[in-house]
Amino acid sequence: MRPPLAIGLPVYNGGSLLEPALESILGQSFGDFELHVVDNASTDSSHEIARAAAARDSRVRVHRNEDNIGAPRNFNRAFELAEGTPFFKWAAHDDLLERPFLERCMERITDDPGCALAFTRTRVVDLEDRVLRDYDVELPGASSPDPVVRYAELLLTPHACYESFGVFRREVLARTPRIGAYQGSDRCLLAEVALYGRIEHVPEFLYRSREHGARSVRVPVHERARHWFGQGGGAFVFPYFRFLGEHLALLRRAPLTPRQRLACARRLATWLSRNWRLLRGDLRVAARAAVGRVAPAAARGEEGA
Repeated sequence: MRPPLAIGLPVYNGGSLLEPALESILGQSFGDFELHVVDNASTDSSHEIARAAAARDSRVRVHRNEDNIGAPRNFNRAFELAEGTPFFKWAAHDDLLERPFLERCMERITDDPGCALAFTRTRVVDLEDRVLRDYDVELPGASSPDPVVRYAELLLTPHACYESFGVFRREVLARTPRIGAYQGSDRCLLAEVALYGRIEHVPEFLYRSREHGARSVRVPVHERARHWFGQGGGAFVFPYFRFLGEHLALLRRAPLTPRQRLACARRLATWLSRNWRLLRGDLRVAARAAVGRVAPAAARGEEGA
């Protein structure tokens, strides 16, 4: 029989951080799971580290892409390969789980059909596992019985999206596009999941997020949209316009009453009123990119005259 939980760990050039992440998963007090490591054509030792873990522990399955398919597609491939279990969790190759993490999350979500996602509190650590700070953003509205309140909480409260590494109810996650090839898709995913069910937080610091220079969040938004998320458009990307459009799309497909849909649209209008400068920034970045493309072209024309 399949275990109740599948874990998907996408990795590209995880290096020395992958092994402790694997150890923290395999050493959980809740052990009834299968772990799918999906190597995105790494050029370092990531594949060998994963294969060694599989040799030691039969719960580990290792998959390797022939070519790098980009981070979003690799995250989604991890979900697809780990099919057939009622619960699913993504794991980050550079983060750590305290030993009771899975046990506490599974206790919270297993017998509560209204819970779509369970997570714990987060502690930020450095590469030596020294505590830098406790992540203190709480999302109390995410556990409301009202989907409008839950949606507003995930949309309007600035947060770091750590919940995307919690334990999901698979049937809920399967109804979403999951991780899209655009900046902010994890934030859209959590907002959509909140429309389908409650997001519950275990009040213990059991997730450890590593702070280091190679994290994708350190890259400027428009560069991250191009390179990490693989957002199309070449030199011209409009991450905040895309974010707004994706929210409109998820509100159309969510199972809401007309009144709830209208109420959520009003919350989205609130987001727009607070963040219109971000959309203006999209236009400014595109304008600078356009000037940069025109100037070399003009110079080439003068050279050929």
